[in-house]
Amino acid sequence: MSSEQHEMADFRRVGSLEQEVHETPPLNDAMLNSARDIDVLDRPPTPQRTPRSSNAGIKSNYDYDDQKWDRWFVLIMFAILNFSNIASWIAYASVGNYVNAYYRGNTSTWLSAVYMLISIPIGFWGMWLGGIAGVRGSLLIAAFANVLGALIRTSSGWFFNGNDRGSFVLIGQGFAAVSYPFLMYLPSTISNTYFPRDQRTIATTIGFLSNPLGILMANLISPLIVQSSQDVVMLNLVLLGICVIGSGGATFAAAAKKLTANDHMGSKVTYHESIKACFKNPTYVILFFSLGGGIGMFNSLYAKMFDMLCPVGRGNLMAGLCVVVMITSGVIGSVAVGFVIDRKKCYREAVMALMCGAVISGIAFIWLTNLEGKIVGFLLIVFACTLGACGLAAYPVGLELALEATYPVASEVASGLIVIFGQLFGLFFILILQNFSKIIGEDDTHISSIQVCGTSATEPHSPTNSPKKYTVAFVIISGIAMMFATLTVFIQPEYKRSAVEGVYRKQGKQVHYGPDESNPRVDVNSVQKITPEAEERQRINAAAKIRQELYAAKIREENVECVTPKSHSEASTPAN
Repeated sequence: MSSEQHEMADFRRVGSLEQEVHETPPLNDAMLNSARDIDVLDRPPTPQRTPRSSNAGIKSNYDYDDQKWDRWFVLIMFAILNFSNIASWIAYASVGNYVNAYYRGNTSTWLSAVYMLISIPIGFWGMWLGGIAGVRGSLLIAAFANVLGALIRTSSGWFFNGNDRGSFVLIGQGFAAVSYPFLMYLPSTISNTYFPRDQRTIATTIGFLSNPLGILMANLISPLIVQSSQDVVMLNLVLLGICVIGSGGATFAAAAKKLTANDHMGSKVTYHESIKACFKNPTYVILFFSLGGGIGMFNSLYAKMFDMLCPVGRGNLMAGLCVVVMITSGVIGSVAVGFVIDRKKCYREAVMALMCGAVISGIAFIWLTNLEGKIVGFLLIVFACTLGACGLAAYPVGLELALEATYPVASEVASGLIVIFGQLFGLFFILILQNFSKIIGEDDTHISSIQVCGTSATEPHSPTNSPKKYTVAFVIISGIAMMFATLTVFIQPEYKRSAVEGVYRKQGKQVHYGPDESNPRVDVNSVQKITPEAEERQRINAAAKIRQELYAAKIREENVECVTPKSHSEASTPAN
């Protein structure tokens, strides 16, 4: 065969391949994503791993092991900061009679209520800014506001007297409350950003448990430190030391070497779109009311525990003991449930059981506070234990279920809205307890409890420390609590995040939610409708088409060089 015939044959072969490639249907995103893991060129995998400084690509198990201590360090430092902030919030409630005598007026209630009043409006701004600043920026803002508030609170007892002292301590508490909106959504955000799939629920649980542990410590140390109204100054100093440690550790964690965030597998959802998507989701709306309302009930119970117990002669130690038992059982229950949920993924069943158990225990507890006797005291401890075990465990599980149902909505929005609503409901319950209570008169059989509800026989009695009946308030709260428990029965969640991860895990990838926009995106709704058989056929077909295109391109690169413009002109002459 002559050289011209060889060139003509090569030219026709290339033209045929070009026509074949041209007729091949274009690949859509689903085909490309499905075939991404198929080695179409039969090349051996590269032994090099992705550098730690890069967010591109899918992480390997080696990457997660390499950053194991880094992510746990960030989580622990956040927990210490949150611990100090929550302790500052609750520490004054268990010694409210002495706080009211020292600062004058109903200061103890306002020190708790100011957190809720400030965190509600600041919370929306905090969610938006937290989405921009990220975990590190949120930690820095919260650390600064937390320590500044502690300094102002401490100085209120040194430089002011009378009513000015009470006003200044509320200003300091207000600054500390500003940090809370930047902390409230971080447990779920840190776990979704830095932790692998099988550690998320337990990571969220550990981050959340810094809340009840802060409450536990506050209820333990406050009655021990404050034995008179003048001891409130020492309590302020102790809280200042805790806040300095927490804020310093969080600042160090935020300024340390940056962690590589998990890969982003959902489409980018803006702040306003995230809010709309949440309230269009029926499962999220139910969780918003039931879980948020449960948070509010817990917050109000912590704040008013002493006021509910003192009318029957139970003092600060009994109030502190109930909170300690509640928190201890809650910590144990939350950790146990967290490990189970990480393996079983039974979010709906767990939320239903835990919420019903918490509501039953909570209603029994508040009504028992009206009764006297040693047996009643024992029952109070029992129901405080079950209330803590069920109620505190329901919180992290409910937040994880909210993230599952609203994926790919930003985690700070999905969890932050629930916490903000919890603060709003907490304020609502405190107002109910305040406005629907009745001061016990001198002709009442419980008049001996005045000495328990007051400060001491040697200190002037404040009208705000008078014992009260909460019968009407308990009726209202019990009805609302039963409504919350009933709502959980109607939860029908779609585990969208798990569905996406399940598809990619079959392909050998570790898929996690994070802020990197450069990675492949997945249509969650379409993934849920794909059966394993259809998925396998799609991967095979997509891989075959990619092989075809790459083979045609390879042949074209090898042979098109021999077809010059001159040869093409000469080759076209015989055809004429």
